[in-house]
Amino acid sequence: MFTRIKNLFEIKGYRLFIICILLVGIGISITQPYLSLYATEVLGMSMGTFGVFMAVSSLGGVLVNSLIAKRSDRGLDRKWLIILAMLSSALGYASYLVFDQFIILLVVITFFSGLGAPAMPQIYAYAQESAVASQNNDKTFAMSILRSLVSLGFLIGPLVGTVILGVLGYKGLFLGTSFIYITIAFLVFFFLQRRKLVQQNKDKVKRAHTSSLKNKKIMLPFIAFIFLFGCKCDEYHQHTVVYCS
Repeated sequence: MFTRIKNLFEIKGYRLFIICILLVGIGISITQPYLSLYATEVLGMSMGTFGVFMAVSSLGGVLVNSLIAKRSDRGLDRKWLIILAMLSSALGYASYLVFDQFIILLVVITFFSGLGAPAMPQIYAYAQESAVASQNNDKTFAMSILRSLVSLGFLIGPLVGTVILGVLGYKGLFLGTSFIYITIAFLVFFFLQRRKLVQQNKDKVKRAHTSSLKNKKIMLPFIAFIFLFGCKCDEYHQHTVVYCS
């Protein structure tokens, strides 16, 4: 197993992917458990209003992610997409401290979170391309390690968030999250080489996207995924309320 893991670092940029993916997982989970409390207790939203807020901002991310995915697979430079997404996420979290009016905050967060949504998928796609280019025979294992690191980040993030919230309050929580995303953007800017994907056959890409929208094997898990995260968000809120009480 040690040799197997060691061979993964022959993939160009794999060390950077490990750091970035772990930081993304931590960045997402630092603030998420406390976001509902901030919105309801500090900004004065009702739980229903907060649900609308999260739904609209999340849908913005889905739409932008879908649009960018189609174009990035046709040759856009993933490095700059990742940097733009990270900086947008940083601005999005900082915006919670600047805007307190619901409509303005909704528009701003939807805009920045939408632009920030492609961050993780683009890192995965770049890592996949690097694994293919390096002719590594263990590409599936390499990607599984990266996905596991996101889960590790989800374990670390709430603990870090609890400490930051206890010491620095919500201001430290949101600024700390923004700092993590800015750090990732700098790492990508200085250490990730630019590389464009060879353009794929347009008819093949078009058929793939068209069939995906009509494929029940994709749509049914997608719907189940929405309900699953709906339950998770409610569970997060209940646990956080109990903890903070």
